[in-house]
Amino acid sequence: MHNYYSFTGIVYLPVSFVFVFIAYRFYREYRHEKTLPNRDITLYFTALALICFSGALAGTVFANNRAGIIAMLIGSSLFLTFANALLGHLYFLIKYPQKSAMWGFVPLFIYGLLITVLTSISPMHPRLEASGGLDWGLPSYIDYLRASVYLLGTVPISLVYLRKYQRSQERTERSGDMFLLMIFAFSLLVVITDFIIEPLLATDALLSEEVLLFFAVVGMVLYFWLNEYSLSQFEERLDLAVKGAAIGLWDWSIPDRKMVINDQFARILGYRLEELSPTPIDTVKQMIHPDDLTMLMELLQKHFQRETAIFMGEIRIKHKAGQWIWVAERGKVVTRDSSGKPVRMAGTQLDITDRKVAEAKLINNLNEKENLLQEVYHRTKNNMNVIISLLNMQERELSHREIDGVLHQVANRIYSMSLVHEQLYHSQNFATVRLDEYIKTLIRHLQFSLKAGSSRIEIQIECSLVELGLNQAVPLGLVLNEILTNSYKHAFPSTAGKINLRVQQNQNTEVQIDIKDDGVGFPAEIDPEISETMGLKIIRMLVKDQLSGKLTIQSHPGVHYQIVIAKPAEHIKSN
Repeated sequence: MHNYYSFTGIVYLPVSFVFVFIAYRFYREYRHEKTLPNRDITLYFTALALICFSGALAGTVFANNRAGIIAMLIGSSLFLTFANALLGHLYFLIKYPQKSAMWGFVPLFIYGLLITVLTSISPMHPRLEASGGLDWGLPSYIDYLRASVYLLGTVPISLVYLRKYQRSQERTERSGDMFLLMIFAFSLLVVITDFIIEPLLATDALLSEEVLLFFAVVGMVLYFWLNEYSLSQFEERLDLAVKGAAIGLWDWSIPDRKMVINDQFARILGYRLEELSPTPIDTVKQMIHPDDLTMLMELLQKHFQRETAIFMGEIRIKHKAGQWIWVAERGKVVTRDSSGKPVRMAGTQLDITDRKVAEAKLINNLNEKENLLQEVYHRTKNNMNVIISLLNMQERELSHREIDGVLHQVANRIYSMSLVHEQLYHSQNFATVRLDEYIKTLIRHLQFSLKAGSSRIEIQIECSLVELGLNQAVPLGLVLNEILTNSYKHAFPSTAGKINLRVQQNQNTEVQIDIKDDGVGFPAEIDPEISETMGLKIIRMLVKDQLSGKLTIQSHPGVHYQIVIAKPAEHIKSN
């Protein structure tokens, strides 16, 4: 061999760097999007870079070392196998996404390995040509087999990307597809020249190197064009998005105490960009409402100290016309010095004045509604109390004992309804009544109202935190009033006794109320399920018709009422 470097080595080295640049570009896309096609393309161009680097070493470092050239040849064959197997993998990912992409990778990889083994055991006579090319000295059939590996990997994926390019309507995607198509086409041109045309025509290896050099130049131009085109497309989209969303942008150099802003930032405040450029941070501070500045600086310090991942705040800031407007500030420290001190911060500003005005109107409307509901409940309760007072006055004037008892019962029933409105009046949401508080208040009233014998009766209450809406609280209150009144008046004619009242929520779907006393029970001739007495008729009617519930009454010993009603999800809660 002659003692000089080949033109092959000189060409392959810059081409390998071209592929490194392209691989890095797709790696950045993969790191951002985490898609398998981008991963395969990144590895493909990395393998191409290693193939070219092997050729560069063979033509320079090992130019006068036969064993070194053969080693580089075998290494490049392995990288060739891996690169084209990746194209098979990519082909299945895009063409047959429902199938395993390994069906495309494994056959090509195995085939490429077989070709590599054949290459390594074939007679090789590498030589440097006088023209400067490096001839691997392989038999022609090996060159054809190596070319077949390229063709099997590159042709199918080229057809897939050609169809993608034809169908795509998005400019950036089309430019990316076209870039890959041209890379595949040029690589096929190099392979056909190196592995088919040169052996057939017995020309110098320099021809394929010249084609490869042209490929490298075109590839580099395409690479930078694609980068610039993608960047310009991204900038155009970002600009359109920012303008469409009316978002102000700011970039704050913290040590210099200056901000760079965009047109929309100035427009939000009623200024032209030239009027606020350059923008000292102190000028911006002077525009912020004094009541909001302290809060904003506290949020900023928390972000500087890494207590919050994102800086966010809603503040009032003075418009050029003189009025205060609301803006939402959002940003993040993007650069810190070696000590961790913030150096640069960037973020957005959005005019939220209309939203704040709408919120204020909504809050005002809600307050008016709450005041109106309070007044309604208050007046309803007062009207019922007036009715109760009139009934009590009439009761005192009458001497007939049975009529007195009827009026007293009616007054208690009205009170049970009035109590619901009173609790709604004092509640936070004006929509639900806490059953535990309601029952305790109702029992205190009955004990006071039914003074005779009530001191002998012990009542035990076990009530979960259950809430009912107005439509269920009123009829249930009447039912409880009837049951407890019956127990107080009839269960314990001459002896002491106990009443147990339990409220629980079953599996978060039903409310179960159990009222049980240990009194004398119903007389034997009365069947509580069908009895026509006023109290039992009222209980059955309210439970079944008003509450759509289930009622079970058992007697002897004592009386046990069990009421089960469906739980309205929007009203009933339980701990």
